[in-house]
Amino acid sequence: MDTRLSTGADRVKAGTLKHRVTFQSATLTPDGQGGRTPDWVNPTTVFTAWAEVEYLSGDELIAAAQLTAKSSVRIRLAYRTDVSVKQRVKWVNRGVTHTFEVTAYRPADAMNVELHVFCEEEQT
Repeated sequence: MDTRLSTGADRVKAGTLKHRVTFQSATLTPDGQGGRTPDWVNPTTVFTAWAEVEYLSGDELIAAAQLTAKSSVRIRLAYRTDVSVKQRVKWVNRGVTHTFEVTAYRPADAMNVELHVFCEEEQT
């Protein structure tokens, strides 16, 4: 089901959306105690869309004697209603796969034409 707003002139400019991203959700696996735990080994694809991926900031820190780099990312795409902070985003750029954890999202304007999804990427 396509949940984008598509009302002619109100659409986001497609030429600026040059990156192909895939939003994923974890598969829930029984934990042996009657509950379920998120499993990212075989995630479920929620949707794939054209977007613009923009790095906003980056930090490096040492935790448990290991250097970790963390980047903040904004993903711009056409407005949708099926985005959640329980999802992650996969983006393959020049053969390198990036995985972003969704931390927040909001409409970019009052007309619900564009959606901004804020994420973090951690690299060890």
